[in-house]
Amino acid sequence: MPPISKTFIASLLSGLIVAGCGGSSASGGGGSVAATTFPLSIALANLYRTGFTKTLSVSGTATFNSNGTTSQSLFNGPLVVTQTPAYAGSTFDGQAALKESTSLAGVFNINGTPSNFSSANDNFMSANNLLIGSTSPFPVSYCVASNTLGQYPETITIGQALPVATYNCYTDANKTSSIGTEKISYLTKAGSSPGTVIFSILETFTEPNNQLIHLTQMDFVIDTSGNINFQSLSFNGLLNSGASGNVQLNFKSV
Repeated sequence: MPPISKTFIASLLSGLIVAGCGGSSASGGGGSVAATTFPLSIALANLYRTGFTKTLSVSGTATFNSNGTTSQSLFNGPLVVTQTPAYAGSTFDGQAALKESTSLAGVFNINGTPSNFSSANDNFMSANNLLIGSTSPFPVSYCVASNTLGQYPETITIGQALPVATYNCYTDANKTSSIGTEKISYLTKAGSSPGTVIFSILETFTEPNNQLIHLTQMDFVIDTSGNINFQSLSFNGLLNSGASGNVQLNFKSV
């Protein structure tokens, strides 16, 4: 099995401000009882205003495929996840935009060999807080949202799983060469403390041949006042290692 000592790029979309409205209710034997709602738009606005940096401990598997031979190794290591605050003054696809940057940086101990991994991408929103696109320096990608309505709701309840946005991705801003489709969705479940919800942002990237390249999930805890804290991250994706073949990574924070 060849060792890895190269840069790992995994696009992440997180902490995007929202638009729309939502909510739900539950009925019991005594009549209709309103479900607890959580102010998602306030929570994400808080997240987007402050950003965060957090160091996680991650563990997982690396599956190597080289010249028809497959091998697998366990790995672990620290991973630093950073999201900058959003700033005005940028442009994307010809319109003014807010921009935040998300990055990963870590050293994974694979088969006893330290291997450096990193990620970086910029996410853009309109002045009305709608998701409009993202870019990544390597592999180079220019992704444009195809829907600007019906994205995140203003409030959420426990037990939801809904789509948010679809991005058409290209090699550059000319948008002549498609490299795939990125889809953003979210799901919610009860938090470990009363009055909290775990809010998960899921991002998938699929090539034009419908091959799933990666799935990233970022988990946050939100309370009924709109306070939000980043909690954990998981990733399952394919890394092209060039002449040495491909590596399938599957890891999560512990």
